[in-house]
Order: sequence, then structure tokens, then C-alpha cells
Amino acid sequence: MKINNLVLAGALSLGLASIANAQNRVYLTGSTAFRPALYNALAACFDASPAVQIAAYKCSTVGTIDPHTAGQMEFKGNIGGAAYIIKCAWSGSEAGISDVAKNSTETFIDDIGVNGVQAINSTSAASATDSHAVDLAMADTSQAVSKTQTPALTGIEVGIIPFIWIKNAQGHPYHAGTYPDYDRIVNVTHPQLRVALTGGTLAALITGNASDTNHYVYVSGRDNNSGTRVNTFCDTGYGVFKLPQQIIITGSDGAPTIQNGATTTSGQSSGGTLATTMTYSGSATAADPINGGTGWYAIAYVGMYDADVALASGGDAVALTLNGVAESPAAVEQGQYSFWGNEHIYQNVNGLSSAANTVYNSLTTGGKISGAVDGTHEISLSAMQATKTTDLSDPTHN
Repeated sequence: MKINNLVLAGALSLGLASIANAQNRVYLTGSTAFRPALYNALAACFDASPAVQIAAYKCSTVGTIDPHTAGQMEFKGNIGGAAYIIKCAWSGSEAGISDVAKNSTETFIDDIGVNGVQAINSTSAASATDSHAVDLAMADTSQAVSKTQTPALTGIEVGIIPFIWIKNAQGHPYHAGTYPDYDRIVNVTHPQLRVALTGGTLAALITGNASDTNHYVYVSGRDNNSGTRVNTFCDTGYGVFKLPQQIIITGSDGAPTIQNGATTTSGQSSGGTLATTMTYSGSATAADPINGGTGWYAIAYVGMYDADVALASGGDAVALTLNGVAESPAAVEQGQYSFWGNEHIYQNVNGLSSAANTVYNSLTTGGKISGAVDGTHEISLSAMQATKTTDLSDPTHN
């Protein structure tokens, strides 16, 4: 009997040890525009010791590799002394809402230390993947304007995400006076953008100069998995579910082309890719396959981190004002600049595991997201002096 009791006690001890050392896994997807803030917020969820290991794959570069912009991220360490792995595959806000509403899977990277996956920063894809259902999704807009409006999801607002319009580069650096009509594209208005989104417009509509009829201006934008696209259609009044006619820029710097020589209802799946193509100089002298003739310009809607890529020295795209107002944190906070969205975090429709609930609470009520926003690329809710009552509303001052 004593021997049996000892065996039972040993088995229970091993079982408890196994539970204590069990690996908790949490899976996130959604907004690409907000992912840099989530990188910092998720890293802050982990205990200080041992140091969290981070793998970042499919990173974009601004001078050097920036893991905050990775398309796939993984964090491995302890939270409250328990072993956790948090995996992220940033697929876009609309795709994220769909995933948690339908309990769909996304492709994440495999565990750090498994099948060649390492705690490194890389511009390439990981050597191995892990397909799994999604626990949490970040979204730049609410489910109310999503293409997946049912079933209703549990979620809250966690921050503000600003956006900006830019025009494509025409030199590295560009010399003012080279293309006078390009120089005059400095501001866009909502009515002008609604026209441009239907397939382009002559530069004259944007510049107000009747002689600017030699070049068309096309919108280069995102696909329908993008929250940036939804915010754009909300802000301009174009219509959330109305299909646009945009272009996808291909080719290379010095020789940009328009994919398939035509407009499309789709767009880039990545804001970073869109920003990079807006740095391709030379469209002013390239053939216009849509309306004929020589030369065309592009304008694009991007998040602020992607704007960093496009507007950097060597990128040389140019920021545009919107309705006469330049984007700035103060202009967003005071409601003078309208092109921003409320960032949301949504839970899987089937509820959360204990591990996912721990991470969700740390990010939200635990303040990890509010502590991670930098006030420029993302803005905290507490800083806002203006409110949008719905995604489609103009900002009003509090």
C-alpha cells in the first residue's frame, strides 16, 4: 500500500510539473498598419527573465531590417512564470475579422527552434509553418463596416490609427519644375478622390489648372482584406462596399508599369509593398496603357509606418494634404484631419482559451497596447480630443 501511495504521489507530482511547464499558445492576425505597436505590446507581456525570444520574418526595410514591420512574428518566453508562445500573421483587418468570425485558420511560422525556425529578423519567409485557428484579430475599423458583419464579435477599441495620401516619386531627389503639373499636385479633396477611385482623373481636376491635361492620376491601393482600404472608403465617402478601379504598380524604379495595363478592383495585399512601389520613379515619362499617351501619376493611401518607407530619403514619394489639412498628431487629436480609424481587437467567436484570455487582458485592461503606441504612427485614446461616432462619421470635438 505504501508503495502504491508513493507511485501515485510521484505520478501526481509529474502531472503537476507537466501542467506547470505546459506550452501555452496564442494566435493573432489582422491589421498590418497597427502591427508595429502590437510588436512592442506583445513583447511587453512577457516576464523580464528569461528574456523573450522573438522571430520576425517577411520584414520590410527602412535602411535596416525592422522587425516591427514583419508579416509574421513569434514571441517565446514566460508570462507570469508560465511558458507562452504568441504567434502573429498579419493578414489585414478585413481578413482578421473574417478569421475570428468564422473560426478560420491562418498560416503562422513554426515554433522557434523547430524545423529551422530561429529567433532572427529576416526579409524571407520562415522555413516551416504552422496552420492554426486565430484567437485574436486587430482591425482598423469596426465590424459594423466589415464585409463579415455576422456573427457579432466581442471586442473593444484600443487606439487610433492615422493614414495619409501620398503621390509617387519622380526623381531621387526630384527637382522642382521638371514636371509642373506634378508640382501642382499638393492637395486632394474628398470629391476629387471619389472620382479618382472610379478609374483615375486628369491632373487638372486635382490641381485646378486647366492646362494640366497631359497626365492622368490613378489611385494605387489595397485589396479587400485591408482595413486601410475600408478606412479610405469610409473617409472619402466613396462607399465601403463599392468596388474601386485602382492600379497595381509593377516594374522597377526607373521603369514603373501598370499591372496588366488596366485598372483593377483589387490592389496590393501589403501596405509595405504598396509604399515601395510608390518609390518607383519614372511614371511621368512611361507609357499610359489605360488612357494612352506618355506619362501618368499615382496617388496612394497608406498607414504612417508605410509612409515612412515611401517618404524616406531615397524613397522620395511626397505627402499630400487632405482637404487643405496636413496630417499631424495634433490635427488628428483635435479633429481637424479626418483620415483615421479606431483600432479594435476582436475575440474568436467561440471564445478564448485561458492562455488567450490572459494575453487579451494584458493587452487591453493591462495597458500593454496603450503603453506601446508612439503618438505619431498610432495615437492613444486618452490623447484624443475628437470622436467619430461611427466609422462613417466626420470627427467632432469632445
